[in-house]
Amino acid sequence: MSRMWQPIETAPRPTRGRRKVIDVWCVTDDLASAKFYFMNTCRGVKDQMMWQGRVCEVYWLDGAWRPATGLRMHGLTVTPTHWMPLPESPLSVFAVDPSDGSAGTPSTRVKESK
Repeated sequence: MSRMWQPIETAPRPTRGRRKVIDVWCVTDDLASAKFYFMNTCRGVKDQMMWQGRVCEVYWLDGAWRPATGLRMHGLTVTPTHWMPLPESPLSVFAVDPSDGSAGTPSTRVKESK
């Protein structure tokens, strides 16, 4: 899957109840909302009283883009224009090996997933 910004119309929607968490690029004319949602990525739009920036980890639910953490009950008050999939983890993926009976304990052994 491409790690480039893509039009929001192509963003994944839930299938069979599974949410797909993504990052979105948004715009707004409300500076307070821009500072709240965009924080360090907040930028002005040239020659307009608009702000833009990245909102990390959102998903689509009940007709609105919602933060995956924090204010989940409320949809975004900024307008997404583009989206990008989340990056892969920089760490190897491991699965617990329950064959030794120690699954869920601090001494659990792990094996690398294929």
